[in-house]
Amino acid sequence: MSDNADVEATPTPEAANPTTPTPPVVAGIDGSPQALVAADWAAAEAELRQRPLRLVHAFEWPEFNVRLGPPPGAPAAAGFQNMAQAIVDEAEARVRAAHPNLTVTADCVAGFRRPVLVAAAREADLMVVGSRGLGTVGALVIGSTTAELAARAVCPVVIVPEKAPEPTAGDIVVGVDTSPQSRPALQFALDEARRRGASVRVVYAWGGGRIPVLRSVRGRTEDHEPTQQDAERCLSEFLAQTPEDYSDVPVTSVVERGDPRRILVAQGGDALLVAIGTRGRGSLRGLLLGSVSQSVIHHVRSPIAVVPSGTPQGEDSEGEGEDLEGDRPG
Repeated sequence: MSDNADVEATPTPEAANPTTPTPPVVAGIDGSPQALVAADWAAAEAELRQRPLRLVHAFEWPEFNVRLGPPPGAPAAAGFQNMAQAIVDEAEARVRAAHPNLTVTADCVAGFRRPVLVAAAREADLMVVGSRGLGTVGALVIGSTTAELAARAVCPVVIVPEKAPEPTAGDIVVGVDTSPQSRPALQFALDEARRRGASVRVVYAWGGGRIPVLRSVRGRTEDHEPTQQDAERCLSEFLAQTPEDYSDVPVTSVVERGDPRRILVAQGGDALLVAIGTRGRGSLRGLLLGSVSQSVIHHVRSPIAVVPSGTPQGEDSEGEGEDLEGDRPG
């Protein structure tokens, strides 16, 4: 933990009640360039949300029962403990210099990175990590720490690439499938757009094959192959249930038949941020992300927010979310 005194940020609603801690934006750091870029993004986000920022470094070496201090005859600044503290100090100094009015804390927590970051996420408003560099030897294979954290965290997780392209559309892109599990991702996107004065682009990719949909025909129901019109109607009905509180946020929609992985990757290329859901898997949730989420994390070069669905699969509200596709976002 740094000895530097914190600088007070703009008061948050929780500040009125000193007994209620304010959940911070948490950034996982490991000394890599990717993690520093993620810390920068997290600091800017914390200011937008009027939240404190917490930097967390998972100090793994104590788990291996090795000497943590300088070896005999080595400089006093050597050793794993000092190396870990240097990582924390560098990130904290960088963030404080760029955001002098932000409340910042920085912790070096003993333990393996995955459980340390998952535990930190339990008390976070938002978790932010780099797309690579979360391993002890650098390059992260997506599907390891980052994907597991995104699947297991109880708060939204934003994955920040080291070199994101300059956004040209100014949109927050969100992938939905018109099921109740899509709503948290949509709400997240609306909230983010409002903070930034941006618009939301809702992407509904449908049609994995011949999946019948029921519709009323002269007082009876019949099966038919879903059409573009069906898909547009489903999305329109889904968006119609958005609370009026978000009427000030501009919303556009894209309804396209095809592989949701391909469509979301294409739509997310020029976005400020791409939001997707975990889809919530009941007892299996937290073990893995769906194929769409994995593909988006792999290929989209914009920051990606993975938002917990909050609704276990199989608990969809009756009558909501007609399934026009075989592979839902998440």
